[in-house]
Amino acid sequence: MASSQRARSLALVLALCAASWVGVCALADRAADWAEADLGAHLWREEEWMLLFEPSRYRTSARRTLHVLGPSESREAFWPEAFRTRAKFDGFLNDSLSFSTLDDAVTQLEYVERAYGEDAIGDVLVLALAPRFTLGHAPGERPLPIAIDRYSSLFSLDETSRPQQLVRKSRPEAALARLRLAAHSSARFRATVASVRAWLGAHGSRQQLEKKLLVSGLVDARYAMRAPHDKAQYYEWSRSGSGLYAAMRTLDPSTRRDGVLRAFLRIREIAKRTGARILVVRMPEGGWLRSGFYAPGHEDTYRNLLCEAAADLPFIDLREFLGDEEFFDWSHPTHSASLRLSAYVADEIARLDAGRELESAADCSERGDRSD
Repeated sequence: MASSQRARSLALVLALCAASWVGVCALADRAADWAEADLGAHLWREEEWMLLFEPSRYRTSARRTLHVLGPSESREAFWPEAFRTRAKFDGFLNDSLSFSTLDDAVTQLEYVERAYGEDAIGDVLVLALAPRFTLGHAPGERPLPIAIDRYSSLFSLDETSRPQQLVRKSRPEAALARLRLAAHSSARFRATVASVRAWLGAHGSRQQLEKKLLVSGLVDARYAMRAPHDKAQYYEWSRSGSGLYAAMRTLDPSTRRDGVLRAFLRIREIAKRTGARILVVRMPEGGWLRSGFYAPGHEDTYRNLLCEAAADLPFIDLREFLGDEEFFDWSHPTHSASLRLSAYVADEIARLDAGRELESAADCSERGDRSD
């Protein structure tokens, strides 16, 4: 009898602990949603792929939303303020990911559409392209498939199919994913506390809040407050064909043609269903890349592939836009450079809104690249 009573008491205590844990997590999640939606805080520091599982991020009341997809270069490059003031967007989503690929960008769009609805895609899709991203080369594990398989309560990612496909999870798989996400969210909740401190310290000033979030690292970009690297090493890597992206040196873009064309077709289909417009942006490259890193003929082949895939889409070629001193490292722009990039692209979108045509990918092909 006594042992049975102890067992019931222990079960009750465990149930109360579990209920308390669930309640605390629910309150913390509400606070985190508020910090992300109202303060504009980025709570998944250095884990930007986790933002895909935040419904409040995509179910907003914004009348006009810009949605950026691309590699980590565009994660650093685009900041919301210029798009708010110059192109009149009141919603801004930057879903650029480290070590992602063009196929991953398609998966992100399909996930957002299926999980949160067509309105979550946004009004303008900025597709930011760099050779590694476009041609599907990742020099390490791609975080997006891992994150979807572990933390999404809706889908897993079948990478054996061509192209990769989202697959609906079973109820047990979904329940396990929710537990994993809750257990993994402690860093997000700590960042929520930091963002509340920044908000209190800003005393109601939006400008001061944004500065405090920047200094605290509670923004999309990882490198904004870090000193740029010495570029001499990059010129040496370019000369010797070494470094993290050495495999890109001899990668023939023509071998990835079918996959790139297929990805663009799928993005066009999503845009057609959702009413979004697509703007293709070729991201800047440092002098070490433009002056001989790639094998002869790479640039012509890559540019022609972009032109074939993007065709009549509005196209902004920013390959030569930045000087070497405006890069943080091998490929990411500095904070000051990103503000200049954002202003330029925002102005180009405003031109589109005013009914003026931008250069298309086909126009870019005819003009060629003056740097070669």
